[in-house]
Amino acid sequence: MRYLSRMTAAIVATAPAAYATSDAATRFGAREAVGGMSLSPDGTHVAYLQPAGARGTAVVVVSLLDGSITPILTSTGNPDRLRQCHWSTNTRLVCGIYIIQPTYGLKLGYRRLIAVDLDGKNLQQFVAVAPVTDPPTFKEDHRQWADFHLVESFVGVGEHLKSGSPAQNAAKITAPVLLFHGDQDQNVSISESRLMASRLRGADKKVELVAYKGLDHYLEDGQVRAQMLDRIDGFLRASLAM
Repeated sequence: MRYLSRMTAAIVATAPAAYATSDAATRFGAREAVGGMSLSPDGTHVAYLQPAGARGTAVVVVSLLDGSITPILTSTGNPDRLRQCHWSTNTRLVCGIYIIQPTYGLKLGYRRLIAVDLDGKNLQQFVAVAPVTDPPTFKEDHRQWADFHLVESFVGVGEHLKSGSPAQNAAKITAPVLLFHGDQDQNVSISESRLMASRLRGADKKVELVAYKGLDHYLEDGQVRAQMLDRIDGFLRASLAM
């Protein structure tokens, strides 16, 4: 109970009061002052998201031992938007960033993950889940789907199909690679990750593919997501000698 009391007091003390009276809040509704709360595995820290400016978001860490409050990460909201942060260890967070950018005349969404220590240091950007690894095969995978013309327009034609294809440039990759994919993904077929793994192995590169049976593009399983984040953190620590 004392942890909960300290946490509540700390969060109330830092909740921004100005947003509810801003013009944007009047027009569109006030943003939540505190959201996405996550308790560290040892129960000593809480991470949460709070508004930072008109569109931005800040990640704040509260110590339940001494009540210290530390903003560790901020996104502007244009175009990067922090969506959630979860603990991978007692001292490290994995956060999701969603980006909407104009691409080939379309506004498309992308997601990436970053890892950061609870003091805001040692920031690492490291992984894309269910990736497109070869644009030409991605386009062909959608030929029998209703969205083929949209995908065809997005992928386009030209030299970028080869130069921008990780699978076609696997021999140039020097870092170890860890891939995650749901085998029922209908947005980006698991064949994309399988192709990448095959090309990397053929080039004598270090690669591991983790396939999730019965899951689609969004991996909507809390236990699977937690295990994935733990595995990513361990992989990076081993690869980077952290």
